[in-house]
Formats: sequence, C-alpha cells, structure tokens
Amino acid sequence: MADSEAAVRQNQPVQHTPAEGSDSLEDRIRYGRMGSIAQQIAIALQVGRALRRLHGQRKAHGALTARHVLVDANDTVTRRGGGDQEAETRARTEDTEAFGRLLYEILSGEVRREASAAGQFEIEQLHKAGIPPKLIEATVRCLESPESGDLGRAVRILESELRNLVEPKQSAYEPTQLVVAALGAVTLAATLLWIAVS
Repeated sequence: MADSEAAVRQNQPVQHTPAEGSDSLEDRIRYGRMGSIAQQIAIALQVGRALRRLHGQRKAHGALTARHVLVDANDTVTRRGGGDQEAETRARTEDTEAFGRLLYEILSGEVRREASAAGQFEIEQLHKAGIPPKLIEATVRCLESPESGDLGRAVRILESELRNLVEPKQSAYEPTQLVVAALGAVTLAATLLWIAVS
C-alpha cells in the first residue's frame, strides 16, 4: 500500500507545510504522474476530508484548484492558500463544486484552466476510461448539485472505493468449503461418467 493510502486509512489531516520536493497537483495531472486509481483516490480523499473539516468549522478554502494542492513524493497532500476565513454557505458550495472539478481532473487526467460549468465536463470520457461508476457519481453530484451537501457523500464514496481497491476481497466461502464443493463436483462428474460408460 502506498504511503498516501496508509495516511488516508489512518484519517490523518492534510499538512499545511509543504514537504521538500512537493509538486502541484496540476503538474502531476498534466504530466501523467498520478499513479494508480487507488493513489488517485487517496489523494482526492485527503483533499475532500480537508474541505469537510474546513466546512465543519464554517470556513471555506475559496480558491481550490489543482494548482493550490501540493503533493509530495509520498502522495501526502498539502494545501496552498485559502481556508482561513469564516465563510457563508455560498462559499462552501463553491468549494464543493471546485472539489467536483478537481475530482474530474484527477480521474480524467485533464487539467481544466477555466471554471467549467457542470454540463461542460465530458463525463462519458470517465466511463470510457473505466473509472468506477461510484466515483463518477461522486464527481457529478459535486458538480451538478454542490449546495445539497454532497461533499460528505463524495468523501464517503471515495473512502468506500479506496477500501474496495486496497483490501483483499473476501470469498463468500471458506477454503474448506471450496475444497468440499470441488470434491463434490469431481465425485458427481465421475459418477455421471461411470453411468454413461455402463
């Protein structure tokens, strides 16, 4: 598991002092240095949790773009600027929409210079790239209805999708049950073969 995924799973806060050698998220996206889908989700999740904490304090970042997020060599996120002012609901809504844009950029690998309207994003591109549907849903909800409190829902979706990617999938059956089932199938096949030959 990458260091960023470990930090996210431990629910560590976003740093505010950039580590030596940090890149802007914008540069990482632009030059294709985002890593696996799990790493992308881990980075987005750190940003989403930081925004959720700010909003819980009735503050807003106010200038969230890929340029204002720094990422170090361990994929630990550091914010640059914003977040220290009391904010009205409108500013927090703008943060949620900006998070949707940021999530789109991370998942699509395409930096958007202008603040595009929700309808101007090519969501079909995310489908074609094989992005999990729940991540697309989180992105669209933040873009299309940011006032409805979808930041928290988006963060929960990111947490769930990251868990699904990094935790080993449990079989519905115990190993001994699988062996017994396999032996049963072999026995049945042998019996049918014996009947057919007789």
